Order: sequence, then C-alpha cells, then structure tokens
Amino acid sequence: MILLLSVYLRFQTYTSISRFFLLLGICFLSLNAKAQSNYRFSGQVTDDMGQPLAFASVNVDEARWGTLNQTNGFSLQLPAGSHVVTISYLGYQSIKDTIFLRGNLTKNYQLTPETVFLEEVIITEDGRDPAYYIMKKAIERKKENAVPFPQYAYDAYNKSILRFQEGFDLDSMLKSFAAGLGSLGGADNEEEEAETAGLPSDLLYLSESFSRMYIKAPQLAKEEILSSRVSGASDQFSFLGNLFNRFDPYENRSFLGQIAERGIVSPLSGQAFLFYRFKLLGSLIQEGEKVYKIQVIRKRKQDPAFSGLIYIADSSFAVQNLDLYVTKEQAIQVLDSIRVSQSYQKFHRTWVPMSTQMRFALNFKVMVLTLPLVGQFTSVLSQYEEKAELPKAYFKREIIRVDDSALVHPPVWWDSVRPLPLTEIERTDYRVKDSLEQVTNSPEYLDSLTASQPKVNAQTLLLGGVRRDFRKKTSWVFVPLWDQVGFNAIEGFYLGQGIDRIWERPKDRSWRLGYRLHGGLSSRLLSYQGQARYKGGSRYNLAVEAKGGDFVQQFNPVRPIGPWATSGQALYFKQSFIRLYRKQFGGLSYEQDIANGLQLEVTTEFSRRLPMSNSSDYTLFPKDEPYTPNLRDTLNRAWVSTIGLRYQPFNRYISIPGGRMSMGSKWPVFSLLFSYALPFADGEVADFQKIEVRVEDEVSLGLVGTFNWMVKGGQFLAAEKVYTPDLFHFHGNRTYFLRGGWQAFSLLPYYDLSSTSTFLEAHARHDFGGFLFNKIPGIRRLKLSEYAEAHFLLQENGTPYLELDFGFSKRFFKFIPLTIEGNVRLLEEGIDGPSWGFKIGITNLEGISASLGS
Repeated sequence: MILLLSVYLRFQTYTSISRFFLLLGICFLSLNAKAQSNYRFSGQVTDDMGQPLAFASVNVDEARWGTLNQTNGFSLQLPAGSHVVTISYLGYQSIKDTIFLRGNLTKNYQLTPETVFLEEVIITEDGRDPAYYIMKKAIERKKENAVPFPQYAYDAYNKSILRFQEGFDLDSMLKSFAAGLGSLGGADNEEEEAETAGLPSDLLYLSESFSRMYIKAPQLAKEEILSSRVSGASDQFSFLGNLFNRFDPYENRSFLGQIAERGIVSPLSGQAFLFYRFKLLGSLIQEGEKVYKIQVIRKRKQDPAFSGLIYIADSSFAVQNLDLYVTKEQAIQVLDSIRVSQSYQKFHRTWVPMSTQMRFALNFKVMVLTLPLVGQFTSVLSQYEEKAELPKAYFKREIIRVDDSALVHPPVWWDSVRPLPLTEIERTDYRVKDSLEQVTNSPEYLDSLTASQPKVNAQTLLLGGVRRDFRKKTSWVFVPLWDQVGFNAIEGFYLGQGIDRIWERPKDRSWRLGYRLHGGLSSRLLSYQGQARYKGGSRYNLAVEAKGGDFVQQFNPVRPIGPWATSGQALYFKQSFIRLYRKQFGGLSYEQDIANGLQLEVTTEFSRRLPMSNSSDYTLFPKDEPYTPNLRDTLNRAWVSTIGLRYQPFNRYISIPGGRMSMGSKWPVFSLLFSYALPFADGEVADFQKIEVRVEDEVSLGLVGTFNWMVKGGQFLAAEKVYTPDLFHFHGNRTYFLRGGWQAFSLLPYYDLSSTSTFLEAHARHDFGGFLFNKIPGIRRLKLSEYAEAHFLLQENGTPYLELDFGFSKRFFKFIPLTIEGNVRLLEEGIDGPSWGFKIGITNLEGISASLGS
C-alpha cells in the first residue's frame, strides 16, 4: 500500500510546467477523440414481457466491441458509420441488427424465448443419449477450439464486487447482537446497546480495470493492466483482471486453490464421462449456425463436477454458451456455491469468449452471527486481434504487468469508456467512498485518529497493541506480555516484554528498531537483545539487519518446540524437552533478490555461548523422577558466516510500478547453504565448514490430489572444533501438538541424532483433498481432507529412520482447519520414546502446521 501511495504522491509533486504539458496532452487527446466522431449507442434489452434481461450480450462487429445489458440498460461508444449488432441471452433467440451512427443513438431490443427443435431420436451403439456423441466430438476437438489462433490479443474490461446478500440488514443485526450482549451484562446502558456503526455503503468492495490480454498457443497468456480503479482507495491497484476471471471450459479441471483442492472437473475433460451424464434438450439456430443445447448432470452428488447447461456449435463442436454451477455438496470449501456464465461470439469463423461472469455465495458464521456474502466478477472482452505483433521474448516470465499510469485516469474518463454502465448502488458506492477517502486522508482527520488512540498504560504492556501516528506513518508496537509468559525446567517461570518502533517510507521501504527482554524467575537470569532492520522496496526485496544482545536460545535454531507446548508438557506431565543455552552475540544479515527467482542471504555473527542447567523441579502434578537434564556444552566462542542461495527456475512474477511480486513456477526450488566458522583465536573456538543442499517441489496429480516432496543432504567439509549449536539438527517432535509442517518428523527426539555425520533427509506428503473420504457415505458430509506423510533419515554409519503419518483436517468457521494426525515409527533401532502416537493442531491455508499457541 505504501508503494502505491508513493506513486500518487510523486504525481502530486510534479512541477507546474509538467502539469501544464500534461493537461495540454489530455486536451489534445480529447480533441483527437472528437475528430474520430465517436457516438454513444445505448438502449435496453428486455424479454417478451418487457422485463430487463440483466447480462444479455450486446456484440458489435464480430466481437470488436461488446458489453452486457444491465437492469438500467446498455451503453457503448462506437465510431460513426455502419455496424452489425448481435443481441443474445442464454435461453432466448438472438437478434442481429444493422445500425448506422451519425450521432448518439438509443434503441431497445426485445428477445423471445429460444425455439428449441427436438432432434430426431438417434439410437447409439451403446444406447446412450445423442448428447454423448456431441460431447465426445467436442472433447476430441477441444485443442483447436481452446486456442483458435496461434497468437491473438483482446481487450478486457473487468469489474469485481463483494457485498452482503440482498435483503440483509447489517445495522439491524448489529443492534440485535448488541442488545443480546446487553442482556448478558456486556453493555453499560440502553443507549450503548442500540448504538452500532453502520457501513458507509452497501458494497464491501468495488473495483474496475481495463487490460489487454495476449494469448499464444498452446498455453501462454499475459495481461497488461492499463488502468485500474478501486472504490475509496485511489492509491490501490486491482489485480482482479481477466486472468483472475478467465474460465476455460477446455481445461480438464478448474483450479480454485483452497476452495476446491482437487479442482472441479470440466464437462469437456478427457475424464468427463466418468463424472457426467449428458442430455440433449434440442437444437436451435444462432447466427446462422445450428447449435446443440445440452444439459450437464453430475453422475454422483458428491463428485467435484458442475451442473447446468452447455451449448455446442454443430460445425466446429466449439462451446457457444454455458451456464454452470457447483455447490458445497461437491466438496468445495469456504464458499457455498459458485456459478460461471460465459457467452461466445463468432470471430473469423470460430467462437471466442465475449463475456465471463463468476458469482459466488458464502454464509460466514462466527458464533451466533451469520454474514451472507455474495461476490461477482465480470469480464467483457472486445477488440479481438488475430496475429498480434509482439516481441520475441514477450511471454518470458512476466504474467501480469500493471502500467505505470494505471491510476491517473479521473472518474470522468471512466464514465466515458466503461462498457457496463454503473448501477445506482455502484454510483453511490464510488460517490460515498471517494468522498470519505478525501476526509480520512486529510491531515486533520489523521491527527484526530492519532489523538483518539488509548494512551500507553499497564494494559497495553500486558495485552500488547499498536500506537500509530497516521500522518507521520510511524508506529509503536508492544509485544503482549501474555505471549512471553511460560515455564520450563531450565528457567522456571519466565516472562518477557518487547517494543518495536517502525518508520514507514515511500516505495514500500521501512525502518524498524526494537528490543526484547526475557527473565527467568528460578534461573534469575535477565536476557536482552536489540534489533535494527531496514527493508527496501519490493522490486528486489532488500533487507539489512543488525542484531545483538545476551539472550536465551534453543540449540536447534529452527526452535522445534514452542513455548506453550513446552509449558504444557512440563506443568502437566513433568516432561522437559526444550534445550537452551545462553548466547552473547552480535551479527549482521543481508538478503536480496539478485535475479529473477534467485535470492541471496548472507549473515555473519560473533557469539559467546554459555551453558545452562535446570533450575526448577516444579510441576502441577508432582512426580518422583526429576526433569531430564539440559544438554551440557562447554563455554565456547564462534564467528560463523553463512551464505544461502535459493533458486526456482523460470519463476513467474507480477510487475507493479517500482516492484514485482513472485508467483513461483512448475519447477522445483533449489537451496544451498554454506557455513564457515573462522578460528580467530586459540582455545574453545569453533572451527568448521559445512554445506547443506535442499530440493523441494509440489506436483499436482489431478483428482487424486497434490504431492509434495523435499530431499535434503548435508556434510561437514571440515570439523576441527564443533560445538552443540553447530551440529546438524533435525526437526523432531515429542509433544501432542503439530509443529513444523510436513517437513518435520513427528516422533523423533529433538537432539538424539544431532551430530556431524553426513546425512540424507527426505519428507513426502500427499494431500488427497477428500478423494478417499468422499466415497464413504455419511463421512463425506463432514468434508474431511485427508493426507498421508512419510519421513526418512539416513546418517553415515547410522541406522535408517522412517516415520509414517496419516491425518485429516476439518474446517471450522469456514477458514480454520483443525487437524488430527496419527503417527507410527519404523526402522527405529536405538531410538528412545514411543513408536506411535497422535498429534493435534491448526493448519493454516498454506498447509503448514503450528503448535497451539506457539
């Protein structure tokens, strides 16, 4: 957001001369536009009862221009002269009309229900409906129909809306909820119970964009967003362009991320006959061509498949129209329903998409509250151009580029060019939110926000919080005391406290200064550390950090056991798994993207490591046996420098003014880590060299799910003096909580296998996404997402170690997945501890597990 704001501020600081020439250029362009004699063609499309047909297609001159009819009609800017207009709507007979523009023209159209001719009954060899033969031919020819030209381009107008469902009154719901809290003693008086803050608009989000899409066979696509507008946020871009809303029925599956982990099978998939039944409803004539109307029916209610209608052209077997939907019964998560409507138009004897609409519904439940949300993404396509001339390396790695001038167009410009007239609710949203933005960005309002924040007091230090200066863009961040409280056998009860100071700067840059205090009551040791960090712009992701102090540290730097898990295991079961040492240190780190997909990180740190011993034997349920002793290590010093490289070939990215966003690729990620300890003095000083190599990837296996794998190996090139913090450590887990994700062991003791030995480590996880549970009656209603994992470790001159896990997750409140996992250990010779167990935890949307409370 800061980066985008800086673009706006830079524009505002242009010299008066620059502004003069800019205005002169705008005037010249407007005069030039008038010279071309563009006129407005508008009207209304209704049914035979006179009711407006919302989203009826208005296509002009073979997809050169186009729009969708709204409840308030349609409107297009067209050059003077003769034009052929085609009006169509799913379920109605299309109309073709010729108009001649010499000035603005208003003309209304009335569509009649389509005349469907019942086909002569054809008995196929297998006795199936004739629709199966039509769909079979459409599947056979989908490659040529999906990309009808070797290279082509088109314009896209995109609109995105998020709102509450019609009829939902948020203010009334909040008042009822406040009244309910008041009856429970949650409100101070009747006036406070009834007082709620309503929304400034009926729309939660509204954005528009114009973009140019470039397509190259077989699968290359790139979008240039030329102009963008977000209601109430003049400094923000919208990335919800045509690529986001581009539905391709010729793909085998529609990938919807966490909404449908295995994807939704297309009616034109090579596996379509395993998931669909088809019924020929008849045929009709559209634009002089015979078109088949086919009903799409799921074979099984729980299959990841669509329902609805699809129209197939007779001569080319290309898709001519479609209206498909999927609901939560088909194993989609988060959303309750998704509906996709797409209309096509003739362009050079082939059918190309003219408009795409994707609508979704979601009932978001939080406690006793239910928020019914609906979203709508609309793309109107026009100006198709075959054989678009492009540079040779145009489709290299960049998939979306936001133009530097995408935010400069004023509202008047949008009113003159958008193909979809704004509805009344959309006009109100822009008017209210844009006016509100001017108020909320004024210095007086920002100062009032700053002054209205609560003062720093004991409650702030206990519960944490942020105190921000909204005008100067600086913040004080208070780390909550309750998040720094716990117990372990080494320190006893401990507590901590921290404060950060942040300065935000233009171009997405920032400075951050902070400190942390940490005190053990039994060990009587006060730890402290300070940090200074500079973050550069998003183009190269530059970050420089200086850090130092005297602090308590886990021997394994990835901190395999969390503070809450440590406290729970100690206080309830008298088990001490955490291993700590005291580190007096100072260091520097530098990280940056040095090439596309290639990141560099360099660190150097001097440290003095001091051993620690158990200082407390306390537990809530006393036991005779003492806590397991801490790892013993002699006092030593180390000066360790590390160089890390991470590379993903053919990385794709989104370009924004002054920066870029990495999007990854289909290739594995390669990592290299080299550490060198400089023997700068005699005595107990670390002296070693070690290297680690890692490769990881994610592979989609279609409807069966997604497979993730990682292989890592390491070796000490020299090991003259190596101390416990410098060993190869492995991410174990002896608690009942998930931590570390699928790249961590579930039953391995934390430090039993730590050594200088050369090792090979491998992890694999397969997410079935409901593939198995979806076939079990009763169980499939729970929408469980199952997975299986394997974890392997082989050390030089050691016994192989293997674990197998199986688990499942269930989403609560739509977005929170609770995971339960069972573990079994194989090839466990010489390893202490249980050989089987279970884990529980909350898994975030990226699939990484975290210990509860850590």
